[in-house]
Amino acid sequence: MRRHTESAPPPPPPPPERSPHVRWHPTVRSPRPTPRYYRGLPPRRRLMPRAPPRSRWRATRFVVACVATYTLCTLLRDGPPSRVASVVVVGAMGSGTVHTSRELRALGLDVTHERFDGRDGAVGYAHALLYLDPLDDKERDPLCLTNLKRAWHPQLIFLDARGECGEERDHRGAAPGGAMKRIGQCWRKACPAAARRWRGCGAKGTCPIQLAPKPVVLVRHPLRTVESLVAGFCGDGALAANGTRSVEPQILAMARIVGLEEAPLAQISCAHGFARAWAAYYGALELLIKKGAAAGVVRVEQDDGVCAIVSKAAAAAKPPQRLAAAAETCAHRGWRAWLPALRERWERIFEVGPFDDGANRRNEGRLRLSWRDLRRVDKPLAAEMLRLAEFYGYDKPRAGDRLRPD
Repeated sequence: MRRHTESAPPPPPPPPERSPHVRWHPTVRSPRPTPRYYRGLPPRRRLMPRAPPRSRWRATRFVVACVATYTLCTLLRDGPPSRVASVVVVGAMGSGTVHTSRELRALGLDVTHERFDGRDGAVGYAHALLYLDPLDDKERDPLCLTNLKRAWHPQLIFLDARGECGEERDHRGAAPGGAMKRIGQCWRKACPAAARRWRGCGAKGTCPIQLAPKPVVLVRHPLRTVESLVAGFCGDGALAANGTRSVEPQILAMARIVGLEEAPLAQISCAHGFARAWAAYYGALELLIKKGAAAGVVRVEQDDGVCAIVSKAAAAAKPPQRLAAAAETCAHRGWRAWLPALRERWERIFEVGPFDDGANRRNEGRLRLSWRDLRRVDKPLAAEMLRLAEFYGYDKPRAGDRLRPD
């Protein structure tokens, strides 16, 4: 018989213990379920608890943080953009121009490598033609004969002709004919007049843009430079003569800038040709330095060569705000240094990937040249390169020894 009490019935159990499909009553209990084994059913599978769904914000917050950091680094710059190419660094191919341009960007300067696109200047071998004018016949400038693939194109320097002809990089992937053909023909037609305007304009002060009056000369150990060029652009490192052949476009580019004859270069090996081009290139810059038309010389082996470049460029003329800020960063290395360095790092990640540290390793364990090798093939050239190396601040060795630093 049901027993009545004056007390209130017990409250229902919490929701996890009470099935929503069973009506709860305080005095009625549900029968215990018969085990599945006695009902002829297989045992129930034990399932892992399902994880809560991840929000889209949590899944994409890393990408959002990367984009926000890059945008912040792009917008927060040290001062307004400069309208003067206040930093122009000239140096032969293989002398560390790529690394130097990246280090200058890490100081907050908008400089580019080889192309004249940076608001604060550029670093490259071809910019030497802005301060050198070795040619007498201006109508037949050798730079306008052909476009040397991976070495020289008029659009690298001649900015005022870009609006007239356009740029080939804007039509990448297009067929050789059509737009690419028209652009090539336009450049061949516009190159001679542009070369007359730009050849030596930096020293004369007649450039179409406001340019630094004096460049900074970047130099590297001559043997290390030739080794890097040979490893990157030659099939072998032999210095012996190898008969008539086609000259590498990188050799022709440096030769045409300084006025070196091209015919003898086809009768020697690739390594020998690069050695001659190096001697001619830095021989022309030597005359520029002796005339006082250069801001100074910086060796790439120096511990803080990039700050030496900034210091020499700032001392050559009244520095704009961005160049002055870079000099201040070099002087103090305080909190202002981290933002340009972070911006340069992000730009490098988007350009070449996150695992590229910018080091040039194309000659690791491949080629090693000595002064004996060069002297055995061309004694006058070896003597000239030794003299130039001493002029640019390297120690003169004994016969057969390498120049220091090695």
